[in-house]
Amino acid sequence: MPDDKFQEVKDNLIPLDIYLRQTTLELNKGYNPKYQTESLEIQHRREIVVLTQTKFTKEVNGDTSTQDIFSVDYELGVRLVQRPSTPTENNAKEANAEKTSEPQVMAELTAHFIAEYELKKDGLEQEALAMFAERNTLYHIWPYWREYVSSMVTRARLPAIPLETIQV
Repeated sequence: MPDDKFQEVKDNLIPLDIYLRQTTLELNKGYNPKYQTESLEIQHRREIVVLTQTKFTKEVNGDTSTQDIFSVDYELGVRLVQRPSTPTENNAKEANAEKTSEPQVMAELTAHFIAEYELKKDGLEQEALAMFAERNTLYHIWPYWREYVSSMVTRARLPAIPLETIQV
């Protein structure tokens, strides 16, 4: 992708809105974060789910206008997992079972954020729009995700999950 096409997309998108579309918080039935103090591993996930381009017509005071919207559905997730404990040397059967066991998910928080941009120009290349979504949208959504994680883990009495800031 030539840099000039990417720059053209950046120059012709106006950020409009970022909002939460869907979310889940699930805790393992046997896990009570308020009273359990074992150390848990933090795992992160993020991916672009859907890119859409929509044309809206709106009427204000008898005037009709059209607005082209480029939307990015970004799914983010974080989970706390408990790694299998190290088996004792005395129990070979336990050791073999532990080698094949997966980490146990104790808590998982996911969210779909939608980032909307107005297209100032028609005919922008889909590949360049996809590259913009890949390179730029996370920077726009990340502060909302950080605040959301902080708020939700506090409400659920989960251990703090630090999310780094992203530098441009």
